[in-house]
Amino acid sequence: MLRAGLPLAVCLLLSLPATAAPPLKVGQHRTVGTMCVTLSKITTTKVEFTIGKGGYGSATPNAVGAPCTPDPKAAQPIRLTAPTGPAPRVGQQRMEGKRCVTVTAVKGKRIEFSFPGGKGYTTGALGAPCGKGVVTPAPEPPSCIDRCTSKQRACMDTARAKRRRCLASARSRKRGAPKRPHSAALCMGGIDRCKKTFAACQKTCAPSGPAPGPLAGGALSAKDIKAVLDAHNRVRADVGVGPLVWAPEIANYAQKWADHLKKTKRCGLEHRSGKTQKKPWGENLASYHVSSGHARAVAMWASEKKFYTPGTALNDRNWYPSGHYTQVVWRSTKRVGCGVASCEGQVVMACNYDPPGNMMGQKPY
Repeated sequence: MLRAGLPLAVCLLLSLPATAAPPLKVGQHRTVGTMCVTLSKITTTKVEFTIGKGGYGSATPNAVGAPCTPDPKAAQPIRLTAPTGPAPRVGQQRMEGKRCVTVTAVKGKRIEFSFPGGKGYTTGALGAPCGKGVVTPAPEPPSCIDRCTSKQRACMDTARAKRRRCLASARSRKRGAPKRPHSAALCMGGIDRCKKTFAACQKTCAPSGPAPGPLAGGALSAKDIKAVLDAHNRVRADVGVGPLVWAPEIANYAQKWADHLKKTKRCGLEHRSGKTQKKPWGENLASYHVSSGHARAVAMWASEKKFYTPGTALNDRNWYPSGHYTQVVWRSTKRVGCGVASCEGQVVMACNYDPPGNMMGQKPY
């Protein structure tokens, strides 16, 4: 099994070298496939090794080849390609890590492939098509809302840094020193300006489609409930997980939090915690423009799929970038309910899930 960067279960099946290699020892530089690795742990069934600066992996002893000399210039960790593209077919050429491989067999989740000098299989997913004749489509230009969001993030990052310095300066003043105009309210000025600039930027964006259902009181209409539920279940169906059902009890709970975020955070995002978390349910939050439609929130969460490697358990490395997506597709979750609130064209959505997902050490599906 080779792992580097994002964990991906890959087992290389290579032929033994023609000449007998010296015994395996920790610290040796040996070849595995086309890579020169450093052996770190050796057992009778598995050899663990490091790859360059930060990569790591393991393989069977038979897959370890002759001694080699690592190239310092090439000593970089392998970055696996995020799973993209259509379902693999026999004879198709797809990216596996940094290699272009040829698919030889597809057996459920097991995808067998060959490459110059060896063959192998993966229980995860292959990357984009590669080889001759493959034309990479040009990326879609960012929408007006995306550009506004990008500017707001940069503005908020700068404002938060200034706020930290402002508050630190206020706390460090000595007694008896002349009063300076530092206060929590004044230190928040930069953040308030970012929010106003974002609202003004949104008003310059033409609506991309019909506005969603009525937002009076923040409640979702029956049409919007269907759109949000269908969006969840399409994402779950892509990985073979059963559909969710809408739970009014959970929706009311989510609605109360959406109203709270409108009242106290101007539709900013903050998860329940402590006394506010009265139910043991999972939670996803999103903020988007009213013209995007409420299914936009689910699409935003689903976009984190590229950060999760199928078949791997959640840990402190992969949970943070993919946690919204893994909650949506969590197999044991059966019910969902969502609430929304609007603030000058911006919508905040809160969705809660029962039973909750994102259990560390467990696989989503």
